[in-house]
Amino acid sequence: MDKENYSANLINPEKMRDINEDIVEKNNIEHTTIIYDKRLYQDGQKMKAIELCSRCEPLTLIHGPPGTGKTTTLAAAVLSAVANGEKVLVVAPSHAACDAFTLALAKQWPRSIEKSFVRLGNSLRFTSEDVALYSTDKISPSAKLEDLQDQLFHVRNQLLDNSCKGKGSVMLEEKYLTREYWTEGKENEKKVIKSSSVVITTIMHATSLIKYFKEKEFDLFVIDEAGFTPASSTLPLISWAPRLLLAGDHHQLPPVVLTQEAKLLGLDISLFEMLAGKMKDQICMLETQYRSHNMIAGWSSQHFYKNRLVSADIVSKILVQDLIKLSNKRGNILTASPLLLLDTSGLDWTEEAEDEESISNPDEAVLVAELVEKYLQMGVLQSDIGVIAPYWSQISLIRSNIGN
Repeated sequence: MDKENYSANLINPEKMRDINEDIVEKNNIEHTTIIYDKRLYQDGQKMKAIELCSRCEPLTLIHGPPGTGKTTTLAAAVLSAVANGEKVLVVAPSHAACDAFTLALAKQWPRSIEKSFVRLGNSLRFTSEDVALYSTDKISPSAKLEDLQDQLFHVRNQLLDNSCKGKGSVMLEEKYLTREYWTEGKENEKKVIKSSSVVITTIMHATSLIKYFKEKEFDLFVIDEAGFTPASSTLPLISWAPRLLLAGDHHQLPPVVLTQEAKLLGLDISLFEMLAGKMKDQICMLETQYRSHNMIAGWSSQHFYKNRLVSADIVSKILVQDLIKLSNKRGNILTASPLLLLDTSGLDWTEEAEDEESISNPDEAVLVAELVEKYLQMGVLQSDIGVIAPYWSQISLIRSNIGN
């Protein structure tokens, strides 16, 4: 199958053929499953998923619905591969997903493995300060890079100074220093990639690593949040993959496409979704969720997961009142109900359009702030409260109402 037909075959599910043998040839290897986080033994499906990865099939899928510990399981599978002497590339479509995996891997990483792991990318884009501990700069500090950075800072300040004379020569210096900084940064990155057992980065940044793929630097390619990743983004990577491990959930958000033409081409369907229904022997679904009350998880289990998703005992009946000490053991509707819907449709609360893409509702923002304050007064910890809104302008309003 040529690459053009192969790409079309993957992207258009109606034209999919049996790609089990088309992706890569079967490797004649099988790993010993090595577990460092002993808590994983308590969940049979997690162990089954890791053991499936240890079979070293050309293609393996981990299906992880919300709250099932997909990232933890994936980190354990990667660590097991490393313990068996492999080098792993882990990619995801977003910085947040890369950072979540990095921290999950850090929690399990044993001192017995000499080579470490690295999170590639601009540290300014990291979503957690803890992730920076595993950045290229931290793993391989470079005095030369730091010096170039200081020089660039000084030169750019000169360019911003209106009283600066001879800006032409300063601009040339800035251009030279930028090129030097980029070249030195790439050399430092190369050294870190060569010395690391696991390399973590976004799919976008991974496209700059083709030279390492040509050198067969990696034994295993892993794509996290694969259910959210467009098939067109994964094709350039999987064509180089000796083995491929996909993890995600095609029943959550699909790939984002902006045109009807893209949808007609099937670009709103991920490679993970295409394969999930086809690779019956190479997919493992994590079936126990540890996040939500059974009333919340039960609905999604019924509608999306054919009632296979069950709630762990520690959360199946959990309520807000279990998080606080109540003088009245019976609690109230705010503490004794796992799910509460507040209908504001008849209150004449108006929405305000900030721009073409963002909407806010001041009255609802005030209500949310009052609810948060009420829960805090009852003794619920700030770290146990999450607020989600669909628009940035609404989030901004809520933040301003909640204050500190």
